[in-house]
Amino acid sequence: MSNFYSKYLLTFCFTILSQFVVAQDWMKEGYEFIQQGEVDKAIDAFSKEIDFDLLNDAAYLERARMYMQKNNLEAALTDIDQALVINAVKPLGYYLKGYIYLSKNDNEEAIKWFSEAIHQDDEYVTAYVFRAEAEGNLNQLDKAITDYTKVIQLAPTAAMYYHRRGVIYKQTRNYNVALLDFKKALELDPRIIDAYIDQAEIFTHTQQYDSALVMINKGFELEQDNIKLLSLAGDCYKQTLKFDLALAAYDRAILFNPSYAYAYCRRGELYAKINKISEARTDFNTAINYAPNYGYAFFNRGVLSAREKKYAASITDYDSALTHFPNYYAALIEKAKSELALSKVDNSIATLQIAIKIDETKSYSYALLGNAYLGKSVYDSAIVAFTKAIEITPNYAYAYQQRGYLYKLTKAYDLALEDLNMSISLSSNNAKVFSYRGDVFLEKHEEDLAISDYDKALKLFPQFTYVLHQRAWTHIKLHDYEDALEDFSQLNKLGKSKYVDMYGEAVAFMELGKLSKSNAILEKAVELYPKYSSAKVLLGYNYAVLGKDDLASSQVENIEASERNSKEIIGVKGIIAYNNKDYKKALKYFNSALKKSPDNKTVIYYRSLTFDKLGKPSKSSVDRSRALALGYTAQQDYVVKKVLK
Repeated sequence: MSNFYSKYLLTFCFTILSQFVVAQDWMKEGYEFIQQGEVDKAIDAFSKEIDFDLLNDAAYLERARMYMQKNNLEAALTDIDQALVINAVKPLGYYLKGYIYLSKNDNEEAIKWFSEAIHQDDEYVTAYVFRAEAEGNLNQLDKAITDYTKVIQLAPTAAMYYHRRGVIYKQTRNYNVALLDFKKALELDPRIIDAYIDQAEIFTHTQQYDSALVMINKGFELEQDNIKLLSLAGDCYKQTLKFDLALAAYDRAILFNPSYAYAYCRRGELYAKINKISEARTDFNTAINYAPNYGYAFFNRGVLSAREKKYAASITDYDSALTHFPNYYAALIEKAKSELALSKVDNSIATLQIAIKIDETKSYSYALLGNAYLGKSVYDSAIVAFTKAIEITPNYAYAYQQRGYLYKLTKAYDLALEDLNMSISLSSNNAKVFSYRGDVFLEKHEEDLAISDYDKALKLFPQFTYVLHQRAWTHIKLHDYEDALEDFSQLNKLGKSKYVDMYGEAVAFMELGKLSKSNAILEKAVELYPKYSSAKVLLGYNYAVLGKDDLASSQVENIEASERNSKEIIGVKGIIAYNNKDYKKALKYFNSALKKSPDNKTVIYYRSLTFDKLGKPSKSSVDRSRALALGYTAQQDYVVKKVLK
């Protein structure tokens, strides 16, 4: 070999060697730039290495990691795929690919690539960790727990993994095990403030407020201005009725973070609880302004509007909450209640059916559905709904009460009593269920039992006007007129006396022979309710009995002109005729009146007097006995005889 060729070969070998040395420096430079935080320079170094050596899979992976830091995920994926083409047995590549898909919220694809990384290296800790994160995102909580357990086996002194597994256990409501993990995490690293927060949340959720405050105070030793701890402290104080301390905690959280929507929302709930409605609404509005997608804030503002009976506004807010969280069960339930309050029964039923699809285990949904069908008078469907509620919650007193009421409406009285008795056995401090059972007894003509239940209802709720009304009329049926007047008087005091109560009070006074008092009430009733004719009919009878024929005739003319209850006024005509000694005409009217109302004791009594005048003592005796049997009182007899004298 000539010297020329020897010199050329030496030069070529030196050049190749120099390039090799420089190439090795590009990888080194890339790592140095990473340590210095110079991402772009690191990318440039790894790119030079790749230009020199297209088969350097490590350079592709390192450049991919830098692209990931710049959030250039597509470029990163391209480099990772190239690296895996060069070397398919590369767990890091599959791990990075999984991490990218996790960042893109494609959890299923992320799990696929993390699983491949683990398949190639079954001790790849971070691959297990992030696969668990993806599984948690998909609510595959059991799988996530299994992965974190494997991580803890591989890294038993890493506190963060105990904490992460505890978080998953907390999501599964396995609180005792979660607390053990949080405790272990803090033993290994007392600086993990989230472990204190998570324990405080569990204790708050399980109403162990003292224990929650212990955790909160320990967390404050690490971070006095932690807004989550401050809000939890507010929650604990609110639940233990220490409202001043609760407000102070929420105020402090907001002071440290003026845009913390959660604290505004919780403070708003507290303001609503202490009837500071304006302040509550302001806080809910502020929470929504800072967090326009915060469904819980919309929900709470909706509840506040419903409380103010602004049901249309409440429905709008519930719909906003459901836009962000379509499966928000509580929002669906409250929306259905507002729809029912607006008599939008079909809408309410549709909303409740959606809620039931989300969670079929809630008996309350079926109870509301039963009430909706009740409001629509679809009794069979209502009974089915309450029956389902009872199947889910066998001791559901309210469901038995409502189904019992439905059985009463459908005249299945034995079934009604069975359900109402069960409701009372489960909860005996409910006035309404006693009122329902009283109504059943009343319809079964067991008036004494009805009075007993009405008494129990009024003992629990003395201002229960419906029951006062029912008891008063039951007293009239039992001829206990003084007791009836006491109930009507109570209705008057409460300002709840309606036309039918005024009429009943007048009937009681009439039965006691106190016709002047009866007339005074009837005259007022006619003035207040001119369209109702029954008061005019009774007023006509009273005037006629008192011998005030002109006034009685005026009532007759009034009623006949209105064509209302004209047949019921025939008895009044008979009494007027009797007063005018036209006994044959009177008898004709009385016979006609009794064809329509065979048990009208006043007409029967006056017919007995007419028979006397017509010389028919036996018929007179029969009618008189019958009138007395029907409840014609001695006081009434006395008034008539006094007038006739």
